[in-house]
Amino acid sequence: MSRLRAVLAFAVPFLVYLRTLHPAYPLDDSPETVSVCAALGLSHMPGYPAITLLGRVAAALPAGSVYFRVNLLSATLGAGCAAVTARAVAALLPAAPGPWAGVAAGWALAFAAPVWRDATCAKGAVYLLNLLLILLSCRAVLARRWPLGGLLAGGALADHWMGFLPWLPALLIHARAAGRRSALLAGVLAMCAASAYLQL
Repeated sequence: MSRLRAVLAFAVPFLVYLRTLHPAYPLDDSPETVSVCAALGLSHMPGYPAITLLGRVAAALPAGSVYFRVNLLSATLGAGCAAVTARAVAALLPAAPGPWAGVAAGWALAFAAPVWRDATCAKGAVYLLNLLLILLSCRAVLARRWPLGGLLAGGALADHWMGFLPWLPALLIHARAAGRRSALLAGVLAMCAASAYLQL
């Protein structure tokens, strides 16, 4: 996939999300998410430590209100999911229409109603970070980059373990091909990333 297509796969959804970004928060868990990120506090179960830590970085940005900053994180994660999807589909279809089919697939994901809604408010960052980490971990495992796959899977586990668990069997089935050393390193890195739960 060319750099231009990769940029388009990310930039178009990001700009649309930015235009439709919620100015403050909808009537969901977004106020809690913003306050937890800003104060590095505790969220309701399962705690979401990964997004709390990442959201703390976003909340410290010198732009707009704290609501805008954490909502902007959601938009960035949503556009990241679109870009990763575009690259995955383009890799599956190496023939001429593949790269543009990848961009179309990324945009289809980005503009699906649930993803678009999540990309415009703070609470959506929880689900979009989980989706992004799962997509990246699957890509790493399929590319036989076991340690990276383990690290990303641990991050997904630390973001929303209930959203990650359905993916675990597929990752483990593919990970059987890893050598003992690679599997051990992947497991250690997964536990290190999942240790974000210590923040709770």
